[in-house]
Amino acid sequence: MMKKIYGNLLIVIMMSSALAGCIKYDTNPDVPWVEPKAVDMSGSGSLKVGFGDDALTTNSTYTWTLSETTMQIDVTVDLDQYVNGDDVIPGGAYEIGNFMLPTATVNEFAGIFVSELDETTFYAVEPDETVVEEMTSYKPGMWVDGEGYSGGWSTSAMFWQWYIWEGKLDKDGDEIGYDYSSEDYGNTTGLLVIGSNPANVAAQAGKTVTSKAKIVAGDVTYDWIVNVTFAGEISQKLEYEGMLVRGMGETAVETGSSYEMVADENGIELTFEVNLQEFIDSEDWQIGGFKADLAAINEYFGSDFEKTTITNFYPVEPDGTAGTAWTSYAPGQWVKADGTATDYSGGAMYWQWYLYEATDYDYDLEGNEGYFLLGANPGNAASLSGESVVSLGKFVVGDKTYNLKVTVNYGEGAVPAENFPDVPLTGAGYPLPYSAGVSGDNQFSWYTDEDGVYIFADIYTPKVIEDGAWEVMGFVINPEELQTAFGIEAGSWDISTFYPVEPDGTAGTAWSSYAPGQWVAADGTAADWSTGAMFWQYQVGGTYYDGHSTEGLLLIGTNPDNIADLGGESVVSKAKFFGKDWIVTVRYHSTYPTSGSGNVGPHTYTWALTETGVNIVANCSAALTDESWNWFGFPLNETYINDYYGINIDELSGTIESGQATNGTDGFYPVSSEGTRLEKWTSYSPGMWFGSDGNAWNWDYKSWGNFWQYYAVTTHDHNIPNLMLFGNFGDVTYNAPGTSGTSRAILNGTLQWNVTINIID
Repeated sequence: MMKKIYGNLLIVIMMSSALAGCIKYDTNPDVPWVEPKAVDMSGSGSLKVGFGDDALTTNSTYTWTLSETTMQIDVTVDLDQYVNGDDVIPGGAYEIGNFMLPTATVNEFAGIFVSELDETTFYAVEPDETVVEEMTSYKPGMWVDGEGYSGGWSTSAMFWQWYIWEGKLDKDGDEIGYDYSSEDYGNTTGLLVIGSNPANVAAQAGKTVTSKAKIVAGDVTYDWIVNVTFAGEISQKLEYEGMLVRGMGETAVETGSSYEMVADENGIELTFEVNLQEFIDSEDWQIGGFKADLAAINEYFGSDFEKTTITNFYPVEPDGTAGTAWTSYAPGQWVKADGTATDYSGGAMYWQWYLYEATDYDYDLEGNEGYFLLGANPGNAASLSGESVVSLGKFVVGDKTYNLKVTVNYGEGAVPAENFPDVPLTGAGYPLPYSAGVSGDNQFSWYTDEDGVYIFADIYTPKVIEDGAWEVMGFVINPEELQTAFGIEAGSWDISTFYPVEPDGTAGTAWSSYAPGQWVAADGTAADWSTGAMFWQYQVGGTYYDGHSTEGLLLIGTNPDNIADLGGESVVSKAKFFGKDWIVTVRYHSTYPTSGSGNVGPHTYTWALTETGVNIVANCSAALTDESWNWFGFPLNETYINDYYGINIDELSGTIESGQATNGTDGFYPVSSEGTRLEKWTSYSPGMWFGSDGNAWNWDYKSWGNFWQYYAVTTHDHNIPNLMLFGNFGDVTYNAPGTSGTSRAILNGTLQWNVTINIID
């Protein structure tokens, strides 16, 4: 019934010039007739790839016209962009592009609702006008060969699809669907997609492929014509792909990382897909390499790469500025994660192309001309899981300049787990962060105050020399803690805000270790690795070194050959950190130390191992003994105690249970001020709550009562082994300057263990 009405309306329209181009759907005499606005019966524009907000505009264009009894779509394809792609459009896809052919306009033109047509009223025809039994693409839509005859996708040159029947059933009873469904993309009605099999278009270069169909509207049959002209020429290019190998020659091993190399009229583009986990596990700096066909590349560009120089083959920064020198073996480049030039310390990626015979590459050059090597600093690459790094360059041949682009896509990789101490004691009796701990035969501490950051380490040199260790210890100074303390973002440093300082106070102009980091000689002057007695490195802003992956890691190390004569001396390295002091002090010990002293801001301490026992003194600043219970702590390495007395303090402490009131053992137990053995420790064992008279108190006794705890066996409140911690009940009114008390214990049956707390101004 609907088709009959449309057909009658069309006859009326054709007979009446007064109603030309218009249809009066409303026949209610009570509603005044309003002449509709004229509808544009043509359109044009550029095809898009994709749909909605993510659509990209191509160089291919379209026009459509609705005239008399013809509906015609003309598309001109930028053949080179379609086949080869560019920076905007990827090449080699089946879709050339799409545009909206508005159904409302077609409805108005033909006097029908095109969505109500079916395969009997909208059908394809061959070039000789014979009817195609069934449309060969999404309906209504067709695949046709170079001559316009219907065919399948594998042999055809062009297809079109018009999105007007989504969800309807075709004549076989199957639901009609499209690549861009309304469920995923919203209203796609009217989208007309043009495409091709990219493998078949080369033969169509310069030709026009035409597909025809018929639309029957009542008594009128319209011609539906789709012309696709494949314009331009497909630029020739060289393409290579394969798997990277690590090493060269007979010993080369294939990796799980792959490469693709394309040389075209724009230049050379290399894309690497890196098996990041494999690379991390290799603990190598080489990801892999491949042998490029240098002869074919030279022939393609008319170049002679073996004779290029920095003037006609040079690096380029991400902003387009030309570099003046290669940062890896030439031609080759180290770049950061953002693509800017750097050295190996900050490099997220490097490449080297073996072109120059005079260059001393990482591998022997003979017989390997054209080899392309890819690598990275594994410590920096470990944090780039799922990310891409790009290095740019340019090369000149005659009067033409070509681009070089090296893209490294890092796959998924597990960042190596590291267990460096990371327990700042912010607010524990001291308003700014500090921490402490032990690392084998060595120990460390650090704190901040309003003037800066202060780092201390005690290093046992015989073990370092024996092991040949260059990296001695590491611990975390959390950048967020520094930001809280100073109101600055620690990862935002550069050489103007974080720079080395010589012992005489003059500013250095460059870091001599991984930046920010410094090698210094025994007198604290800047040195390199060959003469340095100490180095430190601080990892911030996602820039990691030597395979590490911990943000905020402070590493301390040395050249083992340069510390044999250091016994008890301190080596000091200075820097300025956003106007604050940054001072690293390393004390070298040729034997295990038997005494020490230090400070955490205004709190000071001493400890000494004597023939009669262990004496520990904490001088706690009354101004900073607050309600936080824990005032401050310092490391006391049990290795030093065990070596001096020939004991094992862990065994003497017995089986330690978490909590208070744990019984002492015969090897380590508390005593009263008169020397009488007490039944239990009154704080975490070994540890005591005690008063100014030296006797034990309960933790909640409302009098002058302080405590000490030694984390020799269990880490208790803080995950810091060998921490000597001091505190009080949390009421500062009991801590007047001049107050003092000493807690006593017995170690190994006869040794005194004395802990004195003095409250000072």
